[in-house]
Amino acid sequence: MMISEHVTEFLVNHLGRIPYIILAFFILGAGPVVLLMLIGRILSKKAAGSREGLLLGLVVALWINVCVLAVGYLGVYPSLPAVLLLELFGVETAALDDALWKELLLVATNFVLWTGLCWVVIVGRNIWLRSGMDRPSPTSNDAGETT
Repeated sequence: MMISEHVTEFLVNHLGRIPYIILAFFILGAGPVVLLMLIGRILSKKAAGSREGLLLGLVVALWINVCVLAVGYLGVYPSLPAVLLLELFGVETAALDDALWKELLLVATNFVLWTGLCWVVIVGRNIWLRSGMDRPSPTSNDAGETT
């Protein structure tokens, strides 16, 4: 039995079936909206620090792992990039519920994958902004002179 099944049973028993369903839809639906707003806020800054990239990655990984743990089997879908990565390294993920270590490895992989990916994106964006690639290049006329 997966950890998520225990968490789901706990939530259903303490919240009730309908409030749990509302919570599950909220977790799955509101998470991406909030994350997009956070990403937009960070990317709209002229320069975002690498710590913001790490923080963004931690927030993304936390949301994905809450989905995995609190929503049950449907909650694994936001975690598909981590599942594919584990499959590339030879971890059989078709039955995550047969071993606790597989589920914990999925949670850890989400934290490493998303924290690292967001950090790389933010640092890469900062390097791109500092190199001046965001400014239009000067135009030249037919004689080769810049205007």
